[in-house]
Amino acid sequence: MFKSAILAAALTLSPCPIAFAQDETAKENFFGGFDGRWEGTLNYVAAEAYSKDHGYFLPPVDIAFSIKGKDVSVYRKGGAENTPEWREVKPKQFIVVPFKTSAIIATIVSGDDKDGGWVETWNFTVTHKDRDGLYVEFARAVNNYTHPYDEVSPTAMARFFNIAFGEMTRVPAP
Repeated sequence: MFKSAILAAALTLSPCPIAFAQDETAKENFFGGFDGRWEGTLNYVAAEAYSKDHGYFLPPVDIAFSIKGKDVSVYRKGGAENTPEWREVKPKQFIVVPFKTSAIIATIVSGDDKDGGWVETWNFTVTHKDRDGLYVEFARAVNNYTHPYDEVSPTAMARFFNIAFGEMTRVPAP
């Protein structure tokens, strides 16, 4: 199984100038950093086109981040699963990579062939709107590599990709 540590290592070795550690003064100067609880609604891009191709409609999804330093948890409710309560997504699998006013929150995970052979990537790119607001772009890709590329069933698709956008607000921790 891929771990978030592998993603962090890949980002560390990449040629792009990513800063993993910022001093506390710099974090406060950039709209107060990212620590805290953030909640918002993300709307999928072309949800109706996705429905036309695959028979699924992607309704808006509520997303929350809980960030403290290098630790981050991602929660969701609503969406295609229509979960009424906050549910943590992929516990202890996400990393957060802050840089000034922006950050990446991401994970890459997989199952083995007995689980149906899949690789799943979640990536949130966030940037401060102001001290207590974020603009968010979300991309998710799933590849069930042991299935034919064009397989579509009532419970799963062999491969899919979706994108959503929205805003999040800093809120008191629950």
